[in-house]
Amino acid sequence: MYFLVDSGADINLVKSKKLLGMAEFEPEDRVHVKSIEGSMTETHGSLETQILEGEMSIPYRLQLVSKQVDLRGDGILGRDFLQEMWARICNRERVLIFRYKGILVHKKLTFLPGVKPGTLRDERLKKLTLPTRTEMIVQVLVESGPRVQEGVVKNAELLPGVYIAESLVKVEIGCAITSIINTTAEEVELSE
Repeated sequence: MYFLVDSGADINLVKSKKLLGMAEFEPEDRVHVKSIEGSMTETHGSLETQILEGEMSIPYRLQLVSKQVDLRGDGILGRDFLQEMWARICNRERVLIFRYKGILVHKKLTFLPGVKPGTLRDERLKKLTLPTRTEMIVQVLVESGPRVQEGVVKNAELLPGVYIAESLVKVEIGCAITSIINTTAEEVELSE
């Protein structure tokens, strides 16, 4: 299965249509989730499963979502997985690094089959939701000439209490990776 690694997602999700045969899940563990475009849905409950990585089998609990939930890939590995596994994402080398039972795992991040680099942006999504008091690593659009490959993002206050970090960035396919922080006590939406 192909999972989106998403440091902006609070929980882990898996599409119910990807389950083979019978699967037991815990309907008492249902949660409401808000999609990136702002719609709310309720999960079916939690599912105890195994994440297989090479010879390693990692027991893990995912929230089960219906096939109507619009996810690229088969599910999402969110912040709870990343924090529990002390994971890091190396954007330069496109690697997810995490530790399980003392074993350090380097998992190469790939694009979904049939998707070219740079085409994962969903044109319907024209906003970014920042939870309260959160820093997020984000991909931002960059208007650049044909020769620009690196640049500096200047520190700026985008909204009251919401800042973009000053950072040296590499421009790839019209996008750069930087950090945005919401210091306010309220969730904030930014337009692209």
